[in-house]
Amino acid sequence: MSGRSTGSVWVLAGVDPSGGAGLHQDLRVLSALGVVAKGIPTCLTVQNIREVRRVVPVEEDVFREMLDALLAVEPPALVKIGLLPEALLGSLRAFLDDLPCGIPVVIDPILRFGSGDPFLDPAPFQKRATRIFPRASLVTPNLPEASVLLGRDVHPDRESLRKAAEEILARYGPEAVYLKGGHASGEVKQDLYVSQGDSLVLTYPSLAVSALHGGGCTLASLVSGCRLRSPLASWPAVVCQAREIFQKALDWESRRDGPSRRTLEAVFLPSTGVLETILPEEFKERDLS
Repeated sequence: MSGRSTGSVWVLAGVDPSGGAGLHQDLRVLSALGVVAKGIPTCLTVQNIREVRRVVPVEEDVFREMLDALLAVEPPALVKIGLLPEALLGSLRAFLDDLPCGIPVVIDPILRFGSGDPFLDPAPFQKRATRIFPRASLVTPNLPEASVLLGRDVHPDRESLRKAAEEILARYGPEAVYLKGGHASGEVKQDLYVSQGDSLVLTYPSLAVSALHGGGCTLASLVSGCRLRSPLASWPAVVCQAREIFQKALDWESRRDGPSRRTLEAVFLPSTGVLETILPEEFKERDLS
């Protein structure tokens, strides 16, 4: 995978003061991949890794001004979207519509926080998807999010995943769907990537990380970083590489002592030395010039 882009990923996400998810973790992961990233907060949250107490959206005019200030210098090379309050939908859609053609947009749709606390009810979640999924190069729902998007339970067997991903593709209009099966039980789990021209099944062993905070943010950021590092690669190849790194990160976290509720912060800190063991060789070269 080659042909590295020299632009930056713009991350639009919520601020998690615990540091294990949201904007902090997105920027940490992208930096670990050797990718330049800009952070645009969409909301402030009052939370720790066990609970979310409050979500405060960024004022819409401030959100627009942050985007405009960055656009005055250069456009993004890729946009990664996480937690998105209702109040910013219009401004976000206008921003996406005005982007030059060819800029990838990765959307991690968030229905619930990793703690289980709800962020959106089903109806506004579906409405939000209708508004912004058509502008996405890739959306990354998990099983509960896919179930809400489709109004029915999505089961983790391969055929059910395929039908669900294809239905999300047809109903909401993104270019591709990466449906994550990590919420399923069992010793083996599987994800499914589907676009109009490609499909890919990723099968991997279950690991003993019982309660993970920030897993969805981490994986979507890995996909975004791998995409920017290898803009000439196919999306299936990018997703496969990102998922392989994610699995290695989970494996490392599952082997160390710690609380029952975990984050993947430590994996992506250079000081722990884990990056040298989980990243491909080409990612260890940090010179972006």
